[in-house]
Amino acid sequence: MAEPGTTPANAPQSPLPGWKQLWQVPALVLSAGLLVTALSIITTKKASPPIDGYLSSAARILESHDYQGTLDYLNEHLLGFEAGGKLTPAQDARYQLLLARAMYFGQRELGVSLPENHAKVLAGFQSAREGGAGLSDADSSAIAETLLAMGRTDEALKAARELPPGENARRIAIFHKAIDGMLQSRASDRTLVMELLSEYLQFDGLKAEDRIWAASRQARALIDQGYADAAINKLLRELQRFGDTAPADTAPMRVMLAEAYLETGVTDQADKVLERVEAIVPPGHELRPRVMLLRAGTAQARGEYDLARDRFRAVVDDSPHSDEVVPGLLGLGETEAVLGSAAGSLDAFTRLVAELNAGRAHPSVTIDQVTASLVARAREQRERDDLVSALEFAELAERLHAPGNPPGEVYLEISKAHRSLAESLMGSADDSGREPLTLAHLDPASREEARRHLIAAGANARQYAETVAVSDNAAYGDSVWAAADDFDLAGDVEEAIANFQEFVNAFPGDVRRAEGRFRLAQAYQARGEYTIAADFYRGLIEDRNNRDVKGVGPFADASYVPLAQVLGLDADPQNDAEAETLLLSVVGGGVVVDPNAKTFRDALLELARHYAQSGQQPQAIERCEEFLGRFPDDPESLMVRYRLAESLRRSATDLQAELRAGLPDSRRQVLEAERDRRLATALETLSRVIDELEARDPRRRTRLENDALRNAYFYRGSSAYDLGDYEAAIRYYDAAYDRYPDNPASLVALVQIVNAHVQMGNLDRARVSNERARRFFESLPDSAWSDPFLPMGRADWERWLESSSKLYAGGEEDRP
Repeated sequence: MAEPGTTPANAPQSPLPGWKQLWQVPALVLSAGLLVTALSIITTKKASPPIDGYLSSAARILESHDYQGTLDYLNEHLLGFEAGGKLTPAQDARYQLLLARAMYFGQRELGVSLPENHAKVLAGFQSAREGGAGLSDADSSAIAETLLAMGRTDEALKAARELPPGENARRIAIFHKAIDGMLQSRASDRTLVMELLSEYLQFDGLKAEDRIWAASRQARALIDQGYADAAINKLLRELQRFGDTAPADTAPMRVMLAEAYLETGVTDQADKVLERVEAIVPPGHELRPRVMLLRAGTAQARGEYDLARDRFRAVVDDSPHSDEVVPGLLGLGETEAVLGSAAGSLDAFTRLVAELNAGRAHPSVTIDQVTASLVARAREQRERDDLVSALEFAELAERLHAPGNPPGEVYLEISKAHRSLAESLMGSADDSGREPLTLAHLDPASREEARRHLIAAGANARQYAETVAVSDNAAYGDSVWAAADDFDLAGDVEEAIANFQEFVNAFPGDVRRAEGRFRLAQAYQARGEYTIAADFYRGLIEDRNNRDVKGVGPFADASYVPLAQVLGLDADPQNDAEAETLLLSVVGGGVVVDPNAKTFRDALLELARHYAQSGQQPQAIERCEEFLGRFPDDPESLMVRYRLAESLRRSATDLQAELRAGLPDSRRQVLEAERDRRLATALETLSRVIDELEARDPRRRTRLENDALRNAYFYRGSSAYDLGDYEAAIRYYDAAYDRYPDNPASLVALVQIVNAHVQMGNLDRARVSNERARRFFESLPDSAWSDPFLPMGRADWERWLESSSKLYAGGEEDRP
């Protein structure tokens, strides 16, 4: 039987093993467990073992091509002796040779390539040679091929050159593998490839198919170097040398000729060559997927995207195990995108990313190339407002890289996609077009979704800033600014402060620095650090007329109102007067001339709030009415209207207190009329507030608006009660109780209904209403009274006690 080392070099390769075969592979690496077993055998046997016989038996098993059986036999009968140093040098050399051969051919048979086995193969042959075992020509070929499999190409080629003439087929095969391996890598030296091909063509015994192979590889190397025209000229000449060769045998050269034509833009000639190849190679030929891929490329180059898509899809669907699937998926994804099918493009790219991450590769497709294509697709979809697809493309690009290590452009595109998605939820501007919407305008679900997108946008903008901090200062600044803006809108005050502060410190001459200082002040104000916020606002106001500070004007003007706010919120009551002075300077025209300017509007709004909170109700009424007259369609107009009603009610209460003093009748009549006018106006205003808030989507109402709606229901009844219209008061309080049957505030309504009946002399109805109020009161937990916004104060409790006293003046037995 022929020695295993003489297996022909061009024998067909075994297919890749399935899982049932792969379980055997670890047995090729010798087990320590077997070593222990073998050692136990030799320590219990005293007779001299037939080691030479064992070696001969192992050789016979090897010659029968049972490589796993050979390894098993060596493990069982000889490993222990070898490990225990019981073999003679000659026996050990023979043992190492058998082991190396069995492992080498065993791997080939299984179609696997394990680095640890390659190392053992080389070590085995080396030990055998040093021990005096004669290596066959096939062994030398095995060494060369193992070196090649380990990536030691130069050593493999050197070993191939040293093979004897009888191993020429092996030498040719090794050069084939080495050169093809180099061409698979874009980083390999194409000049060296051309030198190796020239050396290869000097070998004896080359057949026509070998020379065709070499010519096609020379063309490949020329095209890769940018010499497609030279490749065309060479191939046209070389094809004439194979005039007597079957046309199908020259197909590899013709395919390269078509690729060279395509590279130079001569698509019609490329298609003509490819049509010829299709005609001469049989169905199922290994070149057919490549031909279809190139024909898809010619259609794509001519702008025939439908045809190109169909051809790319044919490559992917009809030849799923072909090497051309990777470029086929790339082409399919790009043509689907051109044709406007984001879903089709995403499907193709998703499959491509999965293939690449699974280790599949192609020399014409790189990770960077696919990343750039995905980023371009993401940008296209974002510009088309298909923001969900844009984000999916960008995140696919991120998945091509190790976590935390994608190119900066991927971070940038993910950031922009998230930001655009947030803006699509927030809206670009309110109905007046005056200012951007914030998260506060959204329903809770949309608000949380927008916030999530903004946080992701900020995080990715920050990551992009880190990647360009050294190389591109302008991009770094833009990204830090974008991150700060995203975090600020999302309400992440800590990150907003950190990024705005970094921008302000790093870019002293940037026109956005003034805005950065202003937004830092706002962030500190939101965090409750009023002194720091006030310092920033004061600094901007002080720089208002400083021409050396770029862009400060609008932000200096905008600082007056928030400075007044923080002065009113801090712990120092001494500066409240300063806050009012700041606001009056704005509404008085000392800061802005245009009364429609945002700063004027904000100051007027804040001044009305300031007067109401400080108990100056007439001034608050004046400023609220002025605001509603100037800005009737403002988003804040509804809440201003509510505050107007509040001030009208409180001012009526103030007038009532004044009326208790001794006054001339004429003065009393004037005050009573004014009190009633204010109460009537308050009642009318509260009804309008209720109607407008009830018409609004409940999901979009803020907490303050919900509180205002609740209070408006109760204050409307209170206003009618104070006017002495008890029937209307009962009607309004019933409406309030019906609207909020489980709310502790409804106790106010039930109590006031009792009081109204008492005032009208309806004592029986008052008693029934009183029992209902008492049952409701007793059902409430003590925690219900911790809400500072409940519209029931001391006066309400006192009034209820007084009414109860009147109802049960006869004693407990009068209770029903």
